[in-house]
Amino acid sequence: VPEGDTAADEHDAQHLYRLLESEIVPLYYERGEDGVPVGWVTRMLHAIAEAGRSFTSRQMMQRYVHHYYVPCIQATANRTKKERRAPGMVP
Repeated sequence: VPEGDTAADEHDAQHLYRLLESEIVPLYYERGEDGVPVGWVTRMLHAIAEAGRSFTSRQMMQRYVHHYYVPCIQATANRTKKERRAPGMVP
């Protein structure tokens, strides 16, 4: 963590803990007669819907291909070209 960010990190951590203690954890333990934590399920479904707008499996795969597969393939191709050009090697 870069210096100077520790105060912001502490603030964020405290906010997260307060949110968990006052809202999230109670929702999980507040269950209806059927034993289902309706508030928790509602919040969870909302979170999944919100996250789905920003993070899809298609986007994840595109990022993975672009950031990992393509550079690896390019590096392998470059290395192979260099090896073929090495002295004493037959092209």
